[in-house]
Amino acid sequence: MKRQTGLSPTTIRALRKKLGIERPRRWTPELVARLGREPDLRLARELGISDSSVRKKRERYGIPPFLRKPRWTPEELALVGTAPDAEIAQKLGRSLQAVERARRMLINRS
Repeated sequence: MKRQTGLSPTTIRALRKKLGIERPRRWTPELVARLGREPDLRLARELGISDSSVRKKRERYGIPPFLRKPRWTPEELALVGTAPDAEIAQKLGRSLQAVERARRMLINRS
């Protein structure tokens, strides 16, 4: 944090305490359960710690990093355009916006 703010760790702790945003001292089971289920950076920002601290904790537990849905497979792309986008999104477990983007990409390729 000192690199980001230019403040000493003691000053940062005092400011956090004054603002009521003290960092959790322990990783609760609820916090550990969120590791790998959302991006390290999002969790780090919420907790007020570095993303490398979250990554190290996640790795210590042997939890793989959060990954968004992988790229489209040829089988999934073959379904796009065969039914309404909302239906395809639900069937594939993807967002409506992702299906719309895939459909537009396929149209532009033609």
